[in-house]
Amino acid sequence: GGDEIGNGGAARISARKSAIHPRANGAYSRGLYIMKTHPPNSVISESDILEKFTPSSFERGRDYCDSGMVERAVRRGNRLFARVQGSSFAPYSVTAVLRGRDFEASCDCPYDWGGYCKHIAAAMLFFIQDARRFAECVPLEDALARMDADDLRALIIRMIEANPYLLDELEESRLDRPRRS
Repeated sequence: GGDEIGNGGAARISARKSAIHPRANGAYSRGLYIMKTHPPNSVISESDILEKFTPSSFERGRDYCDSGMVERAVRRGNRLFARVQGSSFAPYSVTAVLRGRDFEASCDCPYDWGGYCKHIAAAMLFFIQDARRFAECVPLEDALARMDADDLRALIIRMIEANPYLLDELEESRLDRPRRS
């Protein structure tokens, strides 16, 4: 595990491999990433998201949010990432893509009973209540664009070694097809 850093009382970010450097604006620099707090959310509201959950999932998500179960909350452009503690030993990973007053989300929990799960509800409510708790980082596309080909290959290899199911994604993508001349 890495050291946890606070961001002015905002979201915690795991800093595993590179040094963290404070910046004059209160942000932190870690390699390719600039981490800072995001201004309060004024775009999406609780009433905007309510219809995407069953009443039970939404209320359980609220309980999780209010109980401090959301951690490592990061915003990269219009994408939100968070870990939410659940009934298993390891926290679940939540990803959401914001589209104005709407969003699409996924979670790696086994929930499949209609609507989004309580972990997604917890992460979205955490964001809605105060977006400043999400550390803002360089959008993923920008961070990857700054990496050279060798670093990208090394990153993909490390990711597949840590999560072998990603190899299926690679095999289904255009990345493993022969290049056209």
